[in-house]
Amino acid sequence: MDTLKKVTGTWQGTYSYEPVEQIPKLDSVPFTLTIKQGWFGRFTGTVTDGGPRGMPGTGIIKGYFSFPRIKFTKRMPVCYVATPDGRAIAMREYLAEQGHTCERDVPHMPISYEGEFVNASRAQGAWTIRADPVHLGDGRVVQITEARGSWNIESKVTHHALPRAAGSTVPSRSSPPWQHQKTRLQEFTAALREHLHRAKLIGYSLLLVVGVTQIFIRENFPEFHPPWVIIGTALMIILFSILLVPPLLMVVRARKKSESRRHELPKTPPTPPLACRSGDS
Repeated sequence: MDTLKKVTGTWQGTYSYEPVEQIPKLDSVPFTLTIKQGWFGRFTGTVTDGGPRGMPGTGIIKGYFSFPRIKFTKRMPVCYVATPDGRAIAMREYLAEQGHTCERDVPHMPISYEGEFVNASRAQGAWTIRADPVHLGDGRVVQITEARGSWNIESKVTHHALPRAAGSTVPSRSSPPWQHQKTRLQEFTAALREHLHRAKLIGYSLLLVVGVTQIFIRENFPEFHPPWVIIGTALMIILFSILLVPPLLMVVRARKKSESRRHELPKTPPTPPLACRSGDS
């Protein structure tokens, strides 16, 4: 499967609702994502719904991407709810129909999207709205039930092969050493991004503990002068080890696992091209 380095660009997709007893099955809603990826797999962007059941306005998204996994939070400007008769109306209108007053529109609850890429141009997964209370702004609270569903997105960008000049030769299958080094660097970068996303709390906590300890010693024991330079250097080495060693081990283990699988494959005679294609599908 082809890998994807960045999700920057425009993605079109649909989301659908998981059927519940009180509400009949609802039609899928088309939507468009415009994403801009930043450092360490973090990205932000905007989202707009389409179709008669889509929520109006432009929402914002914020998430994290590490191929093949992707997750983000969607926030729409106005809260819409699904009614038992299959309509999608604003929370303010729904409360008015129930005999309650609401002077302004209520922002929508956060919608969590999680999924994986099935290839470099398509991803799919599930979305969830937690059962949390919604504050109306005047002291009143409305309890929202949990909602779930599925989603998918697809990039409309088509990648074409570069034309080859007449008389040029096709490169061999064996790659030069510098290409293998680049592949290892890409694997380490991806593993580092994922590890930093998980280990950032450990790094922040370590720096906080060191800072508080240093202030405590200076304030309560002014006559005590520990070698701060040596201690700081040792702590920086420990911090970099925590951040860099696990990604290196992840890459080494993945490569060893891949090599062991390749050696374990039985030696069979080459299969015809037609049989090979049918087996891959």
